[in-house]
Order: sequence, then C-alpha cells, then structure tokens
Amino acid sequence: MKNFVERVGQRKRLREDIDALEIKTKRLKAKLLLAEICNVLHITQSLTGLFGVPFTGGHLCPKAMQLKALIDVLQAKVALLCEAD
Repeated sequence: MKNFVERVGQRKRLREDIDALEIKTKRLKAKLLLAEICNVLHITQSLTGLFGVPFTGGHLCPKAMQLKALIDVLQAKVALLCEAD
C-alpha cells in the first residue's frame, strides 16, 4: 500500500511539473515572438530612415505590405499565446 501511495504522489508531482513546463514554454514562445516583432519593427524603421519607404497610409509599396503583414501575423500569434496562458 505504501508503494501505491508513493507512486500516486510521484505521478501527481510529475503532472504538476509537466503543467509548469507547458506554461513556461508558452511564455517563452510569447517572448520570442515579441522579440521577432521588435526586430521587424526595427527593420521597418531602418528602411524608412534609409530609403524613405512609407509604411503607413493607403499606398504601401509591396515590400512594406509584406512587412506589415508579417507584423500583423506575429502580433496575432502573441495574442493567441497570451490567451492560452
């Protein structure tokens, strides 16, 4: 009986550890995505400064549209991961 109780307790602790690792993984993924968004924003600011490429307004060049779409996708991923927490 003692072994059974020990095994049940051990399994419970392992499940708790797995849950904690899943939460930590989600948070790290969110941080990584935020870092990617910051990098993309930095690139867009650099391009705007270097080449005068407009990233706002109704008339975006194709490259600006791609970067804006990438930013939107990354922000959506971050929102989904934050909701999952």
